[in-house]
Amino acid sequence: MSNPIKTIANNVKNLRKTLSEVVLDIVQTKEMIVLDMNREQLYSGKDSLDNPITPPYTISTKMAKIRKGQPTNRVTLKDTGEYYREMAIIYGDDRFGIYSDAEHTKYLTGKYGNEIHGLNEDNIDELSLIVSEAFESIGIDLLLKGVNKTMV
Repeated sequence: MSNPIKTIANNVKNLRKTLSEVVLDIVQTKEMIVLDMNREQLYSGKDSLDNPITPPYTISTKMAKIRKGQPTNRVTLKDTGEYYREMAIIYGDDRFGIYSDAEHTKYLTGKYGNEIHGLNEDNIDELSLIVSEAFESIGIDLLLKGVNKTMV
């Protein structure tokens, strides 16, 4: 008969190794929410450091945006919408990053910096809450993995 306390203790040790994997799995299930957070952040004119996206639009860009009914009081990086539509998340072993496959992404990062990709602190806090809520149920399952629940 297996010892449930020993099994749980081993699961806690293993949990450290899989914690980043679990977090990334949760982020993957919430990918559209994460991407929308980044889109909304950009549309509000903020980069991942919560700084205004600069430099400001040129006069000709402002005129074009007025014709399209788009805001001109801040840089939103939304003209045709391609940059926003082509956003995706790339996953590493223990992290993820946001990028866009739009043709002009290289131009935008050259002009506005790599900080246009990623969540600011407020969005990271919001994502942390989402991950924590999802982890509550997953974490219990990971701890009790292999334990006969009638013995606990």
